[in-house]
Amino acid sequence: MKFKIIKKHTYCLVWALLASWIFVQCKKSDSNALLSLSIKESTLNTAANQMELTVAKGKSIQITPIFMPRNYPNTQVQYSFSAGGIATVSADNMFTGLAVGTDTLVISASNIRTRYVVKVSAE
Repeated sequence: MKFKIIKKHTYCLVWALLASWIFVQCKKSDSNALLSLSIKESTLNTAANQMELTVAKGKSIQITPIFMPRNYPNTQVQYSFSAGGIATVSADNMFTGLAVGTDTLVISASNIRTRYVVKVSAE
């Protein structure tokens, strides 16, 4: 009888420790997750339901990545273009129009990828 009680309490203790460990691991991963990434200077084209970045050919603007949560620890951003040759983004986030046209800019950080339509207009 005494052995059954000890065995029952041991199982309860193991399950409680396991549940606590799982809860802590979930909290850790939730607090480190990047929820969204956006560019402050982008605009919403409501007709097309898409975010856009616009610049004139030969001109540059500074773009600002915004992370959610704001205290996200890894603020490294990678930029890539679908076609290329229309615009470029430097390591210090300078967005420059190279040729008149439209392209898609993909911004990546951690587990998030965000797409923007890039429009370069004539000078």
